[in-house]
Amino acid sequence: MALSNSNQANIDERRRCVASLVLRGRTQREVEQELPKLTPPIVNPKTGQPYALGTINADVKAIREDWRRRAAEDIGEHVARIVAELTEVKRAAWAEKSYGDILRAIEKECKILGVDSPDKQIVIEGDLETFLSRLPEDYQNAIRKLIIADFAGGRA
Repeated sequence: MALSNSNQANIDERRRCVASLVLRGRTQREVEQELPKLTPPIVNPKTGQPYALGTINADVKAIREDWRRRAAEDIGEHVARIVAELTEVKRAAWAEKSYGDILRAIEKECKILGVDSPDKQIVIEGDLETFLSRLPEDYQNAIRKLIIADFAGGRA
């Protein structure tokens, strides 16, 4: 059964107040006691009485789940933005043939995305030259320079 807009609005406002009090370190019992003292008072609109501790407990569970969900979404958005920025860095570095900057951007991207973790590493079957021969010539040359630079102590 769907809630009416006014019922949902009451729940949303109550949970906003509960969240505010919880973030200030109040226990659920303290939240139960403080809600009716707010201006305007947060009380059950059907009875005019304070909300029961069980309702406050359910609110806290819902609020924490919402916080977890939002944090996961926000992290995903943040990672996506950083990867997009690194793409721009790589694009500019390729244009300037700044191979050290390309390598650093790739390393950062791999770290952020976790692709350099042991369970996500790409295995190149066969020898390196065979692998490189499948790439555009500019990429082949850039990768060769990056490898040489890596062996030379990071100087590209």
